[in-house]
Amino acid sequence: MEIVVWLEQKYQGVYKKITRALFLMAARNATNTGAAPVNPIVPATEEEKQILSGGEARKKRRQLLQAQSIFKVEPNDFEQSLMYDIYKRTTHTNTMELNKRWLPSNARWMSEWSTVTTIPSFPDNRNAHNTVFGGFLMRLALENSWTAACLYSGSRPKLTHICDISFEKPVPVTSFIKLTSYVVYTEMNYVQIMTIADVLDTSGGQVTTNLFYSTYKANDSVHEILPRSYHETMWYIQGRRKFKYALGLE
Repeated sequence: MEIVVWLEQKYQGVYKKITRALFLMAARNATNTGAAPVNPIVPATEEEKQILSGGEARKKRRQLLQAQSIFKVEPNDFEQSLMYDIYKRTTHTNTMELNKRWLPSNARWMSEWSTVTTIPSFPDNRNAHNTVFGGFLMRLALENSWTAACLYSGSRPKLTHICDISFEKPVPVTSFIKLTSYVVYTEMNYVQIMTIADVLDTSGGQVTTNLFYSTYKANDSVHEILPRSYHETMWYIQGRRKFKYALGLE
């Protein structure tokens, strides 16, 4: 199910839109052992037909984006050209030495800009399924990502979009939660943050459970972030996609 939430505030007798959020919900059966059927929606008015068609269009768009994820298929032609351009801009022209990289002026390396927080969870953070409440994880990720954007931009940035949140696996209560926020893309005065949530256990195990993308707007132009490795370049491409999609540029 796709749930759309509008938040409006009445100001001087007129309602003004504050924000909008889209939630994808999965119905579960009474014993929480499998999926539960959902009754189909039948629109009764033209307005409801438009709302329903919008949901269907977003579903197709999500499926397309998932199928074309940078973690599943190789970058497209334009993105490969972008990768080559970054390679040329960050490689010395007077030496062929391996791993000898050049950082352009007004740019920063992605590997040097991240924030890490590790906290324990407690029973009061649990939900009805006896796992950590998703809202608790979202709040932690938002705080950590804002800190990363604030330190990078040198100002108190404004959150403009939460581009995507994925819940890959449930987080057991009493887990240690490690949140790492990376600056993966910048453009003008915008900073794109990717936050990874990992669950740690006392035996040394670590597994990724959540992934968050958020877009912040700084007061002034920010330094360009550049990848130094191929792995970072994939994050850069993915961050660019999330940024363009969030702002409706692609």
